[in-house]
Amino acid sequence: MRLEILNNMFNFQMTENNYRSMEKGLESYFIHWYEEQCSDRTGPIAKLNHKELLEIVDLLKDPLMTYDIAKAKVPQTASALKTDLEIESGLVLAARIWSISSIGSLKQCLSFGSNVDWNSGSLKDTLDAHYSLSSVTAGNAKIPKLFNAVNLHRIAGIKICWTSNLLDHLQMTDDDKTVHIFHHASFLKLHRRVESHVLPKDFIEETFNTLALLLPQDNATSKKWFQQQIKELGLDPAAGCNGHLNTSSRRLENFKYWGDKISILKQAFDDSEPKTVS
Repeated sequence: MRLEILNNMFNFQMTENNYRSMEKGLESYFIHWYEEQCSDRTGPIAKLNHKELLEIVDLLKDPLMTYDIAKAKVPQTASALKTDLEIESGLVLAARIWSISSIGSLKQCLSFGSNVDWNSGSLKDTLDAHYSLSSVTAGNAKIPKLFNAVNLHRIAGIKICWTSNLLDHLQMTDDDKTVHIFHHASFLKLHRRVESHVLPKDFIEETFNTLALLLPQDNATSKKWFQQQIKELGLDPAAGCNGHLNTSSRRLENFKYWGDKISILKQAFDDSEPKTVS
């Protein structure tokens, strides 16, 4: 069933063997995001089945598809959705599972952390506007090799909170004592494979670079720590399989989308005081 959903969602024929090679990571997406979003489909969208939901996703793949046009097309795709509330609910759910982002605010869909309203324009433009919001100039400062997730936790005492909501990636909360890290790299790789328009290619590549920064493959301590996180929390292992960044790549100026959040996280790391001498 999950393989069929992915093949319909991305319009390709992934074989059983290909799926098995990515199974643990893709299962993480289904368990932590797709099924969490769909499990509470009561009330307005209870009549919507997976096939119809994926047909609504197809509408959203067009970067020029506006909210109003999509809303008008939904009843033709999912005839069971008739009222405005039912149609809007189905549209929001499709946007969520496709963009891996908490779009809209509806009672029957679970919301996690950051949220973006979508009620006009295209989904692509809405997400572009969100990631373009910048109040801090990242600058060209070099990020030290010491700066990674395990050291954020062990040295700076910053809690690592793994998130399935892409909008929350690198977001700091709890008075800058917690950082959220998005881990569904396997699903993001499928977006890269089909050159998704809702998530631009350079945005996807930069997101992988942030994972390479925080979970460097050339660091044995980091790898061991992340393996334990996978075991305990059912994370996507592909989040820790994105190589590592060399010195020239570890500069804030290279992070067009995530530079501001990295800058804030780096400041919290720099300002921290280790709890012990070791």
